[in-house]
Amino acid sequence: AVPTRSQLRRGPMGRPSRRYSSTQSACFDTCLFNLLTSGYLDYTSFMSLSISCPLIPHLGRMIVQCRDYDFTWLASEDPHWKAQTTIPTSHVRAMLSALFFYKMNAPDVMRFLGGTYTGEYRLDQDVVPRLQSHDIDPFLIAQYIRATTVGCPNHFVAETTRENFLEYWRAGNHPSVTKYVTEVLNTAVKEHRNRYNM
Repeated sequence: AVPTRSQLRRGPMGRPSRRYSSTQSACFDTCLFNLLTSGYLDYTSFMSLSISCPLIPHLGRMIVQCRDYDFTWLASEDPHWKAQTTIPTSHVRAMLSALFFYKMNAPDVMRFLGGTYTGEYRLDQDVVPRLQSHDIDPFLIAQYIRATTVGCPNHFVAETTRENFLEYWRAGNHPSVTKYVTEVLNTAVKEHRNRYNM
């Protein structure tokens, strides 16, 4: 069975905290997925809403197509990862299905994937006993544990306006992305092979 969001959030890595958040002011775009999956809209309402943006019917179709897709294989490491030269479309669809399943909450998808996405492999290492054996300050050891199980920085709460988000979005990628597109794509594939990108 696929773990629920609450089960994932009780795990040892990356637990939610009020000390860590990054938000933008609410708007139609950020609420659209919840609206489409709420069951609130009947067919006529959905079609009326779709007139406002041609991407809404596409999102609706993808939600339906991904509803029963088994994305659980994503959590297993691909035995042929070294041979990958592109990001497989099967991975893209599975990741989208996982995002839909976890209500578009990327941190929950990362918790589900585990491994390099959360760094939980560090829990199996004997780093802490080794540090203790060298008389390292217990405060520093506690900070190491926090950094590897919760993340860095120690405190991060950010908020932005929708206008600010749109300004950055409209500006697009840095010009170097277009200039060095081959290198950028190769880097993206490498990050996929190493299980770091979504």
